[in-house]
Amino acid sequence: LTVGQLDQFLQKFSHKIVHIHLHSNYGDKDEHLGFGGGNLDWPGVVTKLKEIGFSGFLMVEAVEKAYESFQAVKRMVEG
Repeated sequence: LTVGQLDQFLQKFSHKIVHIHLHSNYGDKDEHLGFGGGNLDWPGVVTKLKEIGFSGFLMVEAVEKAYESFQAVKRMVEG
């Protein structure tokens, strides 16, 4: 649904988004890769969330590097 259109999706529905499940993949299947895996621009997503004033919950869904992914997102959000 949002492949290649994430910025537009977040902007259009910013007033309706209350939580987000973060994970990455390479576009072939739902891999739930952690930070650094796949093709999700994690820093770009967090930057966009800050721009739209997102104040909801972020859930990191990673089958690998789960804790490291959580810590990376936490640093980006707090930084």
